[in-house]
Amino acid sequence: MLKWVNSLVKRTSTIAELKKRISVITAVLGAMEPMDIRITTPDGAIFYVPNCVEDGIQMHIFFNKDYYELDVLKDLDKFIPAEGIFFDVGANIGNHSIYWAKRGGRTIYAFEPIQSTFSILSINVELNGLEQVVICNNIGIGARKSRG
Repeated sequence: MLKWVNSLVKRTSTIAELKKRISVITAVLGAMEPMDIRITTPDGAIFYVPNCVEDGIQMHIFFNKDYYELDVLKDLDKFIPAEGIFFDVGANIGNHSIYWAKRGGRTIYAFEPIQSTFSILSINVELNGLEQVVICNNIGIGARKSRG
């Protein structure tokens, strides 16, 4: 009975998640410089993911070496015009903004109110040479002033 229980525990998603986090921590600690924590996606986008241990979006990008919610982004492609002005409200580190900026003649206004996250957003836009396409704004957008 004990062997069966141990085997079951080893296969749980919690243990698998802990193993992922340990490998992320090992990679992060082994990096020479903080800016070494970069991921390049198959389409050439570069993401700086310094919080890939704690942040779910950054962890996903780190492990999958691709955009977060890529299937959702691809599903939405058919509804997004090739050109125009777009707003990414709650842009986080720029996952959606960079995805769509790399796919057409769009101007994207990215809004991220959290200063530390905004800093990563700005770095990611710069790493991809999209400063003229993605305009980063360190403010929140809402019907009233509040704290989330």
